[in-house]
Amino acid sequence: MTNKQVEKRVKKAFSGAVPNTFEQILGKCQNSEADPKVIKMPKRAGYAFKKIISVAAALAIILTAGFAGYGIAKFETVDTVVSFDVNPSIELELSDDEKIVRANARNEDGEKILGEMNLNGSDLSVAVNAIIGSMLRNGYLDEISNAILISVDSNDAQKSAELEKKLMDEISMLLSGESFDAAVLSQTVNATKEIKELAAKYGITIGKAQLIQQIIDADKKYTFKTLAPLTITELNRIISGEKINVSSNSEISQKRYISKSKAKEKALKDAKVKEKNIYEYECVMDYINRKLVYVVTFKTDTTEYRYEINATSGKIVDSDASKKYIGKEAAKANALEYAGATADQITQYKCTFRNELYEITFCIGLVRYYVTVDAILGEVVKSTPVVPADLGIEVPRINEAEAKKAATQELPHPEAIYDYSCVTGMNGKIPVYEIRFKVPYDTGNEKGILDCCYIINALNGEQLGVEKTQIKAPDEESSQIVSSEQSQSDVSSSTETEITN
Repeated sequence: MTNKQVEKRVKKAFSGAVPNTFEQILGKCQNSEADPKVIKMPKRAGYAFKKIISVAAALAIILTAGFAGYGIAKFETVDTVVSFDVNPSIELELSDDEKIVRANARNEDGEKILGEMNLNGSDLSVAVNAIIGSMLRNGYLDEISNAILISVDSNDAQKSAELEKKLMDEISMLLSGESFDAAVLSQTVNATKEIKELAAKYGITIGKAQLIQQIIDADKKYTFKTLAPLTITELNRIISGEKINVSSNSEISQKRYISKSKAKEKALKDAKVKEKNIYEYECVMDYINRKLVYVVTFKTDTTEYRYEINATSGKIVDSDASKKYIGKEAAKANALEYAGATADQITQYKCTFRNELYEITFCIGLVRYYVTVDAILGEVVKSTPVVPADLGIEVPRINEAEAKKAATQELPHPEAIYDYSCVTGMNGKIPVYEIRFKVPYDTGNEKGILDCCYIINALNGEQLGVEKTQIKAPDEESSQIVSSEQSQSDVSSSTETEITN
């Protein structure tokens, strides 16, 4: 809208802003028993004549007071209060027939909007036209600041609802021809004592005070002191970000602010982190140091990130990266150690990071393990081996370290073993560890190497089968079996044991 168009709209509104009640008052005077006098004022008057005019004016007021008193008293009775907030805040006190009793500016911007306008006695629609026109002319409503709040305070709930809708429709129509999409919010005010006191304290309308209270009730991090200076556009952005239940018939303009996806892009780029590697991502709008910012938080498997990004410029205002987690690889190593397994023994491995825990699953043979590792301390919080119920297989009760100890406890020098390996398997329905290793031997008469294989019951650590192969010293080419010890079970050798990787 051009300045000329705005001026035309404001001029039209002003034409009905100050009613001409002379004929109405004169008629009441003529119908009375008194003998009123009408004094026509000359174009120029000296000091003495000015005194006569003052006396005559006072006399006219006295004479007409008795006859017009009833009408004036009725006119000045406030039935409803309507407030308009953009950043300018204006309250209109209305009579029961929607005439303006008083128009009050609640802040400096509101005073600028009202200016020299005298809206007393005007129809509400005339006043709305004048106020919206002045806001447009003074640049308070545009593609950047595009939200207006209408608040209706009346003892009649039905009347409040009807007036609220009427004002929303009228303002939406007035702004429909503009180059920007306006957001018109509306609410019915429940003017409690606390709300009135807050409105007076911070120099805002009761309607804006109620809106701010709704935001604070939804999120205690906000305070009246920080929210009171904000425009309705900025408050609406917070409402949208926090998903507060406030009525609005349109979405806020995005032209002033970068999008949430753009804020996310900037944060990930600065952190040098790929989106697929982040967890617990969150982006909310907040008001910090008198600026609207996006607060972006996310985690990787090792680090916790927090960014404050200016919602207007997209500039990173503040950032923090705190390395506080052990990482997936360390968690995997801890989980496998606890289960007594090695990486090459497991299948179907999966690790999920959430709530500062690594939740790890993997299979060893027919047994599936669910292991939870504390992401900060690295400790195994919980480990649950599970086997298919229909197989009737018992779950291993000892880990690999205990099985290794059972296999090597008879050796004179267990610390000398090498080429160690351990796999899990099944002997019928009994889970077992198959442990292989080599160890040097020296009988005094000869030296050599023993190639050993132990089958250890994973339920109790019992040796189910042992096979040892003697390998002579390197200068001797032949080798032979020197012993084959069997346990009381009928497992004759490792070849007789069902091993399942």
